[in-house]
This record gives sequence, structure tokens and C-alpha cells, in this order.
Amino acid sequence: MVDSPSPTVVIGLDEPYVRAILDHLFKGQLEGWTVKSLAPTHERDPDTLVSVTPTAGPLLLWLEYEDLDWDLIFNSTPSRPVLANAYCIRKGLIRKAQMAFNIHKYVAKNPDSILTRAVPATFIFELDHPDYLDEALNENFEIDQALTQNAQLREAQGTGVETENTGKAGSEIQRFILKPSLTGRGAGIHLFDTREDLEEILESYFEDDSDDEEVEDEDTRSVDQGTQIREWVVQAYVDRPLLLAGGRKFHIRAYVLALGAVEVFLWRDMLCLFAPHRYTLDDLTDHGVHLTNTCLQTNRPGFDESRAVYSFWDDLPTLTNAQGEQAPTPEALEAAFDQMKTVLHDLFDAVTSETTTFQARQNCFELFGFDFLLDERYGVYLLEANAFPDFKQTGTRLQPVVEGLFEASAQLVTRQLERYQSEGTEPLPEEAIPPKLHRVFSKALLGRSAGMPSFP
Repeated sequence: MVDSPSPTVVIGLDEPYVRAILDHLFKGQLEGWTVKSLAPTHERDPDTLVSVTPTAGPLLLWLEYEDLDWDLIFNSTPSRPVLANAYCIRKGLIRKAQMAFNIHKYVAKNPDSILTRAVPATFIFELDHPDYLDEALNENFEIDQALTQNAQLREAQGTGVETENTGKAGSEIQRFILKPSLTGRGAGIHLFDTREDLEEILESYFEDDSDDEEVEDEDTRSVDQGTQIREWVVQAYVDRPLLLAGGRKFHIRAYVLALGAVEVFLWRDMLCLFAPHRYTLDDLTDHGVHLTNTCLQTNRPGFDESRAVYSFWDDLPTLTNAQGEQAPTPEALEAAFDQMKTVLHDLFDAVTSETTTFQARQNCFELFGFDFLLDERYGVYLLEANAFPDFKQTGTRLQPVVEGLFEASAQLVTRQLERYQSEGTEPLPEEAIPPKLHRVFSKALLGRSAGMPSFP
């Protein structure tokens, strides 16, 4: 009897933090794997194309998105399987404007969806030049109306004269947050509540454009600034977040595994990333107050990881809220976690229904980073989804969160490889799912197991 060829994994992620975890897993805990390494991008000639030689046995690719050989992946068959750590087409999830469009379309058909309240009011904002701001605001009249009302309220506050809106519901200042559609890791984010501030922000964008600088994004990883800054999302700013640890704002980083075509799992161990400064609405330009991404903080003098990154389950119940009271309770956290699971279910139902912008395949999987926010009443808000999240934001103390995630994900990925080889399509049995991976979505998408994808 001839033995089946052993499976091979090619590990080529640039982040040493993650490479070491995967290397340890496939050389130690997961038996029978041949491990090959691809040099990190910065150690390779940029003009040299990455080439992965097909193997006689199953092949697992765990590479940077731009290094994946899509011809090899699309030509995979159950008898010569190739499993890849990304979906080729998933911009309907990770591009902010496209995700907003998909959500808007979904809630129009499903008005009872949790997405109607768990996603801040979002507007897609396109602009070729600051001189055309009037036209852009005409297309998003809600923003224009809110900024006009803000000006009236400020004038009334300054003079003591009541306006027709004084004292009415919605008579508070309305604030907005502007994000480039493609960038990640907090890049290019600004807050505003006046038209003048918005004009100044946009003018600064187009001034930067003239410098021909390049920025990194999660989808294309290296795109010209002039190509991407013309599309943003503008969201209503959640200006009453839950404040902890000295009255500071934080967001929750949750890791999500999408597997095959398609099952989705939420990793229970989550991180809380805190802004360095105490929360206030006095200065919307202070990123140390309003932006919670640790990648914006690590190069600042005096950065303290222990004040920036906390465990959702272990640390939050030990912190005090802005009133100096202990908060939150374990029960409140469980309720928030349940909300997140429901949000993810409806979100993936929305994006996987749009096959031109999200195409799941049986021989692909991907780890995403999702950002959530809790308001002062423990309501959950979905902020964004990121491909190839920055795992090193976890830091040293909470590295076991990421180690556990990859260990559990690798277990399911190897099960998915077996399922793909046997041409199985049934959802994984519950007993096969590691305890901390919570299945939040499962849907059989037809026509996603072989062949070339359909490009929009």
C-alpha cells in the first residue's frame, strides 16, 4: 500500500510575531506537516515574483495577500488540493464604503436586523476636489442639515437666543467621523462638527495628494494616495462611549475566522484598545482622546502597553467607569458578546449575498479583525472590518490571545482541508469546533468550490 504524500504548509507572513506562532504550530503540535518558509517581503528583491511549486500532497499557503498564487489556488482540485489563507474577492467586507453600501441594501430588505441600530449612520462621500464640496453635501443632505443645525445651535448658545430647534429632540451638537474608504490602522481619520472643519480636513487631504505619497491599505496593500482619498465614509460619531480606566475611550478588537464557503467563527478572547488621554468633546482634533488604535501610540514618548491593551473578559470587570464605580459586570460583557455574534451573523449574511464583492471558496479561509465600540449603555456598534489585522497590537502580556487564536484556527483549517479533499459541504460538527471559537454564521454558497472567480 502506497502512503499518501504528506501535507505541506508554506509560511510567508511578514510579521515575525505571527510567523513564530505558525512555525511552532506546524513543526510541533500539528503532526505530519512539511514546513517551508518564504522570506519576508523586506528581505526579498522587490522585482522577484514569488513562486510556490505545487507539491504531490496537499498544499496550505499562509502568505501575504499579494504573494498568493491565484492561478494555483483557482486550479486546485480535491485530488490536488491547495488551501489559501485569504479570499480573492472580499472588498464588500473590508472596504468601508462597499461594506456600508451592502449593509444599507441589507437593512432595506431586513428592517428588523440588528444592523439598523448597531452600525452608526453611514454616508458614502466622493469628491474630486474641495471646490466640489457643495455637490457632495447635496448628495448627503443629512450631513449638510446637521452641520447647519450645529451652526445655529452654537450661535444661539453664544447669544442666548432660542432657535426653532432649541429644546427639541436632536437639538444637541451632532458630530461626525471621516475615514478614507481603503486605509486601515487609524490612518487618515478625522472628526468634525462644522463645515469649516470639514473643508479644512479635505483641503489637507488634497494637499497631501500632490506629494504623490503612497499609503498602505488592507485590500491592495500599496495604492497611490490620489486613487483612494476621493472616497470616504462619514459616520455619525458615537460620542457617548463607555469610559473606563481613568475616563478613557476604548474599542474592542475581535478576531473572526471565515472558513470555506462559508462558515464564520468569532474568537471569544478579545482585546480592548484604549486611547491614551481622558475622554472629552472639547477638542475633536486630539487623536489621543478619540482614536484608540495602539499603532498610533507605540511611537509616542511614554507609551505604556499595560495602559493601552486590556483583556475583554479578564481586565474590564476590574476597571472603574468615569464615575469611579466598578464596571462592567460579567453579565454585561456576556450580553455585549451576544450582540456581537448577532451583528456578525447579519453582516456576513449581507456581504455574502453580494457575489460581485465577496466570493467565498471551499479552498480558502481568512482571519479578519473586527472593531466594535460599546456606548455608555453597553450597546454594541460595529466600526469596521480589517483583512490581515495587525496582531502585534496585542502586545506581549496578552500574546496568548493570538497564540490561542492561531492554534484553534489551524485546527479548523486542517479539518477544512480534509473536508475539501472529500468534497464535503456539510457544516463542521460542533464537537470539531474548539471551545473558544463560536460559530456565528453558516451558509452554503453555490458555485464557489472550483474554477475562476467572477470579477466585477
